[in-house]
Amino acid sequence: MQNSVKDYTFSLPVDLVVKLKEYSKKGYTPSFDNAIVAAVKNYIKSIETQKIYDEITATSKDPLFTASVKNALNII
Repeated sequence: MQNSVKDYTFSLPVDLVVKLKEYSKKGYTPSFDNAIVAAVKNYIKSIETQKIYDEITATSKDPLFTASVKNALNII
């Protein structure tokens, strides 16, 4: 299944645009748009990883969760 796309206008620092266009021209990325999509995907992945870390950290401080883990370890 193909993802749908939406045109969106945003501003980028000129130096980044120049570098991306140069890297695209040299074949390091298939296109300028492809590089932007990859960057956004990587950024979203890093946020989602941080969210998981935050949830695990919060859960590890929950006394009921800690008791449950200790109980499970005693069963094993």
